[in-house]
Amino acid sequence: MAIIVGTLGNDTLLGIDGEDNVIYGDAVIGQGGIFDGGDDTLIGGANSNNTLIGDAGTYAGIATGGDDTLIGGIGGTNILIGDAVSEGGGEPSGGADRLVSADNTTDNMWGDFQNAEVGQPTFGQDTFVFAPNNGNDIIHDYQQGFDNPIELDGFFQNTHIPSQAVGHAGNHVLETFAELNIEVVGNDSIIHFDANNSVTVLGVTGLTAHDFNFVL
Repeated sequence: MAIIVGTLGNDTLLGIDGEDNVIYGDAVIGQGGIFDGGDDTLIGGANSNNTLIGDAGTYAGIATGGDDTLIGGIGGTNILIGDAVSEGGGEPSGGADRLVSADNTTDNMWGDFQNAEVGQPTFGQDTFVFAPNNGNDIIHDYQQGFDNPIELDGFFQNTHIPSQAVGHAGNHVLETFAELNIEVVGNDSIIHFDANNSVTVLGVTGLTAHDFNFVL
């Protein structure tokens, strides 16, 4: 297993291809009062099992997370955690993180803390990003009306061809909320792009057009 730890500055950290990678943007433990995470970019290794943690494994007190970008590695699996695995009490603050799904990969995403059950954390306004052939991904902590809209990139790939023509040609076109196939199962919403690609938004039903940003 490769364990990669950045500094409290603004780091770019790369996972190792074909390895089990655990990457911390700033520290393994970020203690309140002395911890102010940098704005880091973490990129998972290809064909790897990646755990990307934007700031630290645990932080507490008045620790503050940075505005991090986490990019899953293609193949294998990815766990993307914007701020910390857990917060150990106090009033830690999460950053405004950007979590990017990888192609043909299962991505489990937490914008803030994987476990936030002890203190009184302040959450950041995070962005979850998906493109065609994303695999079957899961958003664990999307905060409707607070987080940035879920970003869907590149589903309409040729801006010079009218969508009606592309549709008749049999290519996948996805430009508006009305074209999304959303299934509600219990308390969760599953966005089906096709038979092999989806995003499950846990704990959220009633998704609306305001929850999505289509980037063409």
